[in-house]
Amino acid sequence: MNKSNISAAADQQAQGFTKKQFLSSKGFKPAEKDVLHVILEDNQIYTPDQVHQLVSEFSNRKVR
Repeated sequence: MNKSNISAAADQQAQGFTKKQFLSSKGFKPAEKDVLHVILEDNQIYTPDQVHQLVSEFSNRKVR
């Protein structure tokens, strides 16, 4: 990977990704993708950090 590819990848990550992109990524287990399908909005952009935080919050919530 050359410097321009690394820079482009960093820019893409800083901008964020859509729900569809996260659901098609290999970075989440199938159960986590089920959670993403529920908690992410269709027309929103999320950073990977935001998504990991949302999944963590969802997983640690108290069930009534």
